[in-house]
Amino acid sequence: MKIIMKTYSQIQEQLNSLVGFPQNLPVLYLLGDTGAGKTCLVRQILGTTAESFPSVKRVRTTVAPTEFIITNEPTFSAAFVFRPDTEIAQFVVEIIEQAVTAAFVAKRAGEETPDLVDTLGDSPDQRFRLRCFLSEDARKEIAKEITDQIVPKIVEWAKAHFPNDDDNTTILELALERAFAADIEQIKARVVDTITAQVKAKCGLAAGPVFPSTFTFKDADRTGFIQRLKGFLSVEEGSISPAVAKARVRGKLRSPLLPDNMELIVIDGEGIGHDAREARVLSTRHFDYFYSSDAIVLIEDSETPFRAGGKSALSAIAKNGYLPKTSLAFSRLDLVESDTPGRMHQIREVEKGLRNVLHALREDQVNIDRQRLDVRFMSKMQEPQSDEETQKEIRSLLEAVRQKHAAAKARFVAPQYDFELLAGFLVQATATLRQAWAGYIKGTGSVQPAPWQTQKAFTRRMSWQLDEYRYLKPVAEFADNLVTSLDGFLTHPVGWAEDITESHKLECLNLLTREVSNELINFVRQEVVGGPHPNWVVAADKSGPGTTFERRQIIMDIIQTSAPELTGENARAFKNAVKSLIESAIAKASK
Repeated sequence: MKIIMKTYSQIQEQLNSLVGFPQNLPVLYLLGDTGAGKTCLVRQILGTTAESFPSVKRVRTTVAPTEFIITNEPTFSAAFVFRPDTEIAQFVVEIIEQAVTAAFVAKRAGEETPDLVDTLGDSPDQRFRLRCFLSEDARKEIAKEITDQIVPKIVEWAKAHFPNDDDNTTILELALERAFAADIEQIKARVVDTITAQVKAKCGLAAGPVFPSTFTFKDADRTGFIQRLKGFLSVEEGSISPAVAKARVRGKLRSPLLPDNMELIVIDGEGIGHDAREARVLSTRHFDYFYSSDAIVLIEDSETPFRAGGKSALSAIAKNGYLPKTSLAFSRLDLVESDTPGRMHQIREVEKGLRNVLHALREDQVNIDRQRLDVRFMSKMQEPQSDEETQKEIRSLLEAVRQKHAAAKARFVAPQYDFELLAGFLVQATATLRQAWAGYIKGTGSVQPAPWQTQKAFTRRMSWQLDEYRYLKPVAEFADNLVTSLDGFLTHPVGWAEDITESHKLECLNLLTREVSNELINFVRQEVVGGPHPNWVVAADKSGPGTTFERRQIIMDIIQTSAPELTGENARAFKNAVKSLIESAIAKASK
């Protein structure tokens, strides 16, 4: 099944052809852990809390980034780019396979079958919510089919072919991909037909097998517009939001708390992750938005700050030069317990957590000056109208975003480097990646390798030209290693093109770091996803006896080719490639 995913730029072009993206408006990108409060802030800005839009839950809800273009136009517009139906079909297969696996393992162990109805609700990475398309009763029917028909057949087949084998991994791989693939295919086909029918019905399109790639609608009535939006963007049963890759909403959706003349773009991005392992390295998908936005808001839950991905996100923001663009907002301040009641005492409690994480980052060689960090505290954002202090914070935050957009950019003065020193800064980046991936894929010491289902799903994503799957993020991890390794080189130039002040130097270095970061991500994407190495499709299509080992070897070959040992000709070629991208970054910063 060949799937080529659209790039960030391609999706933007599709949306632009449906609903325009005004270039004169400031752009704010929201980032934070799953359930941290990003969408609550969006509701407060849009004034849509009373309509319960967008959806808010303490689970991963925003899986399709949505651009809210707040203007004074009388008509509301919405545009959607859908996932390819082939991608949706693969999500469905993975959901069915995880349910079959759970039931089979329990059956063989003589244990009670787990709740497959819930298992059938979401993909393993929680990025596709099948429960939106299938009711609980529909999932019960599939669960019954799995437990009463498919799993008993697999158990009997395993007894006949592997009577003395307790290796569930090999048995399941052969069962799901060979012996009982037709059974899985039948369920998948029925589910995909259901999804296609629901998507086309929601779009008002004629029934049929052809899956739409985009859709747009307009409405002059605010209430009717929001109600229709829910069918495309909520996470409740009946919504088609899991099929949406990206959405754009434009019109006069603005809270009365904001000035009438305030027009801006707010992007509600996907959560950092639903567990610490997934969130240890910030996904590359966020950096496309970092690069094109005027401001970034990292939202943390005041009750449990930096419990998952906030620390890695703050680290990435600083290392990649985006700290001047960033505000740190703590939500749910009203729920923080303190010895003495009152907002100021609650803020002091949260500040303790912030000091701890800044100290931990310093130990990781990431230095962030608290005095230079724009920090905001917000309360009761889940209510139709937040408290007065929070309203002031939101107005102040958005005004700061407007000022950043309008501010004249300082003239860039180019730092000068001795590129003969560059190679020494790169060795650790490739060595660290190779070592880490040996653990993820093969297992080393105390590190357990990723399960074969995860490795297979990962190779599928890479064959689709995506950057990652769950915690397997070679592009993000390699780029992060390179940015970390290059920090000492970039921040210590041997000279400057002209004499400038220390504060101007810092500005120029931040801008250059952002440009280098953007160049590095594109470079690594090419090296890992499209570079001269064995085809990811080969690894994804492997099936049958012994293919788990073969797939592992292909993955490691790709990683080792992309991040070579920096000796001899490899060192020279890799150094020259990085030198070229730094020179390109300097040229772009100079424009």
